[in-house]
Amino acid sequence: MKIIQKVTYWKQKRAKKGKYIFVNFAILNISQEMVYGNIIKNV
Repeated sequence: MKIIQKVTYWKQKRAKKGKYIFVNFAILNISQEMVYGNIIKNV
């Protein structure tokens, strides 16, 4: 979890330079991977 938080924090800092779309897309991908990973673990 700490790695994901650090990556998210870094991408939020980058967003201040005008890369909101890229950051939102990346965070979306991370959240999807977490959801799929949790489903696989639960199964």
